[in-house]
This record gives sequence, structure tokens and C-alpha cells, in this order.
Amino acid sequence: MTRSDSAVLTLHEPPPPPVSVLHLINSNTPPHPAEAAVISSYVGELESHLASVQEAIQTLLTRSDDLRRTLKSYKATLSPIRRLPPEILGLIFSEAVHASVSNTYAFGNVPPSEPALSVTQHAPWLLTSVCRYWAAVALAAPALWSMLRLDLDFIGDNKPGVAPLVDLHLQRVQNVPLTMRLVQENELDNESHPVFDVVLASAAQWRIADLYLRPRLLQRLAGVENGFPALSTLIISLDLAPGPGEADTSAFRQVLRNLFILTPELKRVRALAWDNSGFIRPPFALPWNQLTRLSTTTSSNIEALALLRQLSSIVECNIAFSRDHFFSPNHGDCVHLPHLQSLALQIEDDNEVVTYRKHTSILDFLETPHLTRLALYSTADEEAVLGLVTRSNCAPSLTSLELHSDSIDTDMALRLMQKLTHLTSLELGDFMGQLTSPGSPDFVRRLSRQWMEIRATAGRLTQKLDVLLNDRVLSSRDARRLTSSLASLNADGISVRVSSFPTYPNIIMDPILADDSHFT
Repeated sequence: MTRSDSAVLTLHEPPPPPVSVLHLINSNTPPHPAEAAVISSYVGELESHLASVQEAIQTLLTRSDDLRRTLKSYKATLSPIRRLPPEILGLIFSEAVHASVSNTYAFGNVPPSEPALSVTQHAPWLLTSVCRYWAAVALAAPALWSMLRLDLDFIGDNKPGVAPLVDLHLQRVQNVPLTMRLVQENELDNESHPVFDVVLASAAQWRIADLYLRPRLLQRLAGVENGFPALSTLIISLDLAPGPGEADTSAFRQVLRNLFILTPELKRVRALAWDNSGFIRPPFALPWNQLTRLSTTTSSNIEALALLRQLSSIVECNIAFSRDHFFSPNHGDCVHLPHLQSLALQIEDDNEVVTYRKHTSILDFLETPHLTRLALYSTADEEAVLGLVTRSNCAPSLTSLELHSDSIDTDMALRLMQKLTHLTSLELGDFMGQLTSPGSPDFVRRLSRQWMEIRATAGRLTQKLDVLLNDRVLSSRDARRLTSSLASLNADGISVRVSSFPTYPNIIMDPILADDSHFT
């Protein structure tokens, strides 16, 4: 084999076989000693030639890889992305980096521990290390730097190199509104944190603040001058159970009260608080009258009703509380909520099943003329819902009803359905198993017959009704069989699914759209 300057590979023909031993190839005759020596010599020549061929192949493969890389590099110069104006490339960067944020910070949603896309884990810093052009585009796009997630436990308070990097990151934001997520589960040795101090200086630019901080560090927000003028969405979780060596947290609660008073743009809040007794009302004096979205906790139904009286602009509201008390007949005037379109109420207890008690429902004190969705979990019965619908005259607007209780009164449920002729979605959950029977699903038959009569009477009704029945007593097998047997009802404008286990979601953590496009 030779290799010329022109990089042409030449392979010699393999050595010819010895004529004296050819007769042994097609026979089982053993070679004589002299013949064996000839064969051994020829085998050595063939092995040497094979090594030369393999070396040539490897050389060609290496050259092929080099050519592929060169070809790829030159093809890349023709890529359309190289011709993109920096403004368009910057928008693409922003879409990639913020892809997970549109869902992550949909109102009420729980941000994941890691971004959905791998690029967002290290962006925008990652984009600055690809090439000079990308770095220039990334540095010239402040919006690309407008999202910052910081785990203060992971960072710790003794890493001096982190604070300058965070400061540089915030400088690159310039005047663009910020989405800030700060997480701290463990108490610090000191009441200050170098990274938190840097972040605090940008508070005037916070548009979305997602905070899970211990009270000792959270109270330092009180030192922010002029409040949070750009803050429109606040997501905050607060554990007020006394820590080791603490008698109580009343002192912290007093300091925390006025943290978010100066928030003129605040419209959406998810504020959760708890202590050793269970859910409590967050200790913040928020501008309640300007909120349009709220997902929060209170200690009781009475406290929840008192809160609703302050929500004059509310459009969507989720409240979970730990205890229910009987309302007195003269508890107060009805709360008129003219803008409310979605309401979810849930009582939570250490026990999974909570028994609803009459005269404890918040619905008895509400007027909601434009309600479109109502979700109730052990916080009302059919009579309370019917009273709300009648009092508010919201039957024409109500299209979705979820009613979960320890025991559903099927007769009252059917009476309620006669009123709600505009429903498109109905979910009933019965913890005691009153809704269905494997042998004769009487309620389902009565419901479907009544719905068909309503459609026949009111010819204008063309919408389909989707029904989900959660019956805890049923086995999964019976639930599937029932669902299959009820499939024929689809032709009558009603779709019925049966589940063997009632859904009991955590309504205050469910995702809710952060903008107004969800509502008309």
C-alpha cells in the first residue's frame, strides 16, 4: 500500500497462493511438514496484507468523518437561521427559554422543580456560550433574562461567587418586568442572605413573584421601599407552624401583614398558609377589592365568607378551609359578586371523607348572577346549590357543576338538573355509593330520561351533556362495565362515564388561566 501526495490510496493485490498446496484446500488430507511450512508462511503474508487493508479502511473512515464534519460546517453557513435578523432570533430564544413558564405560571399552577425544556435549565447563560453572534443577541434581549429561579437552600449563604452572578443577571434585565421564583425550606443561621439581598433590590420590577420562604427571611420584604408597583401575580406559600425553639409565630404575622399593601397592579393571587391547626388565612393585608383571581386558604367557612365580602372584582375564586361552623340566620346580608364566573369551595380534613352539615354552606349568602362554573367538595348539598341558582338567576350562564359529598340526594339532584338546562358538564361524587348500582343504575336512567325530555321541550337546546359519576362503592370492573353499557346514550345528547373512586382534588393547587381570555 502506498499513499501519494494527492491522498490516493493504492492497495496491492494479495499474494498468490502457493501452487504446491492447492490440492489440500478441497480435501481432508493432512499436509506434510514441508507443506505445513509453506502454508504457515503464506498465512503470515495474508495476515500482513489484511492488516494493510484494515489500516486503509480506517484511514478512509477517518477521512470520511472529516469530510462529513467539513460538509456539515459549510452547510451550516447556508442555514436560514444565519439570515435571521437579531430581533427574530431574540424572539426565538425567548420562546425557548419561557416555553415552560406559560404553563408553569398559569394561575394556580405549581411550578415544577425543573423547567420542562432542558435549555431552560441553564438559559440564558447557555445561549451566550454558543458563538459571538448568539451571545450578542442574547445580551441585547433583556426579556431573555427576565425569569429567575433561585433555590436559596441549594445556594446556601456562604458561596460568595453566586451573588455577583445574580447581580449581573439582573443588570441584563434592564427595565423589563421580572418573573421571580424564590425557594427556601430550611431556616438560615442568619436573618440575611447575600443572594436574597441582591434580588431584593429588583423588587420594583417584579411582575410575577413566586415565593416559598421561611417567615424570618420573608419579613425582610418589609424593607422594600415603595412596595411592588409592577406586581400583577403573587404566588406564595407560608408555613407558620412554630419552628424548633419558637413559642409561636405571632410576631412574624404582625410584620408580614403589610408586606403587599403597595401593589397597585396586583390582580392574581395564590396565597396558601397553614400552621399546626391546619389551613389558616394568609396574614397579609392585600388589596382584595382589585383582585380578579384568587386561590387561597382560610381556617373556616365563616372566615371564607368574610373574605368573599371583600372581593368586589373577583372573577375566579378557589377557597379551601379546615373547619365548618353553623351560620346563624342573621349572619349578614348576601354577598353580591357581579363578576364572579368560577367558584370552587373545599373543606379539607385529616380524614378523607368530610360529612356536609346543613346551615354551613357559604352558598346560602351569595349572589352570583354570571356564574359559569361551580365546584363544591363537601361544602354544599343540592338544596344549597338550588338556592344559589334561584337567588342569583344564574341558570342561563351556569355550564359546569361539580358536586362531591358524602351522600348525594338523587331526587334533589334531578330536581336541580331540571333548573340547569344549560349545563354541558356535570360531575357528581358520592363517597357512600348512592349514585349507581351494578345491576340497575336507576339514577342514570332517570337522569338521561329527564335530560331528553328537557331537550324535547326546549328545542333550542342543542348542547351535549357530559356526565361523570364517581361512586366509591363500585369496583373498577363494575365502573368500566357500566360506562360501556351506557355508551348508547350518546345518541340522546348525554355522555355518561362512571368512575369507581371519587376525585377529590386539591382545588387551591389546580391550574387556572392567568389571563382573562378564559372568560367571556
